[in-house]
Formats: sequence, structure tokens, C-alpha cells
Amino acid sequence: MQIHLNTDGFAEIQQAIQQNEKVANIALQRSINKVAKHAQSQLTKKVSQTLALPQKKIREHISIRNASRTNPHATVTVKRKAIRLMEYQPKQVKRGISIRVKNERPRKTIRSAFIATMKSGHRGVYIRENTTPLPIRELYGSAVIEVDQDFMDEIAEIAQNKLLETFRHEFEFAQQKQT
Repeated sequence: MQIHLNTDGFAEIQQAIQQNEKVANIALQRSINKVAKHAQSQLTKKVSQTLALPQKKIREHISIRNASRTNPHATVTVKRKAIRLMEYQPKQVKRGISIRVKNERPRKTIRSAFIATMKSGHRGVYIRENTTPLPIRELYGSAVIEVDQDFMDEIAEIAQNKLLETFRHEFEFAQQKQT
């Protein structure tokens, strides 16, 4: 996700840097990190409205690399890893597994699927490859990145608006702290 300042905001930040470069750099770093954290939180909320997962599980798939004084870029990264169906709280029913992956859809039954615990202690939802007892394979749902593409533009706009507001606040705070 990339967030760019509009020209008004960039001019205000440049003016603050000319006033007091050290304070402005500290304020910019703190602002960027706060906005990145806010973007992660907003993205988590939006995705949890679509997927039938708690926000805690979704947040595990979204990471942040914070900005530093030498590198004023923060990165919000979403893993491409698919989420195991076991995370969606499946229920074992007579004909298979009952599960709801997306909030707007009703529960769905996956016929012949079952919940099992492996010798290693790993629990998952499995299905047989053939009619023979082995091999079996674990089932997965969609990755968070597949869902969050719908919200990227909206989150980027929210973050862009929040960045200048946060910078103003952080710059004032850093100036007060310095005196």
C-alpha cells in the first residue's frame, strides 16, 4: 500500500523542516508509524467484516515495518498465505464439516471432510484424496490478501488524510517537549 501526500501537506511539512529540522524529522517518523498502525487496524476491521474470522487471526497476517529517522518509509505487508479452515471454527456434522468462511454467506457443508488431530498435535480439517483411507489433505480458505484488495484504495485515502493531521499534532508535541 502506498500513501502519497498531496501538495498542500508536502508544503506544510517542508516548512516545518525548515523551522526545526530535528523536531520535524522526529515528528514525521512518529506520524508515519502511527498512520501505518492505523492503516493496519482499519484494514483488519474491513477484512473481518467480510471473513468469518476474529480480528486477532486476521492481524496475524498483516505486519508493519516501521519508519526510522534514516528511512522515513513504513510498510504495511499482507501475507499471501492461505488460512486453514480450522481457523473458521468448523463443526463436525454427520455428513462432513459445516463451516462459514464469509460473513454474508450461510454455513456450507463440505461432504466427507473431517476434523483430525495428527500425532504432532496439529489439528485441521481434512478430506480424503480417493476412497482409500490414505492419503488425506488439509483444506484451506482464502488468503487475507485476496479480500483486502477491495479495501486498499479506501484505506490509502483514510491514511493520507490522517497523515497530515497526525504530523501537525506530533510536531507541536515534539516542539513542546524540546522546550
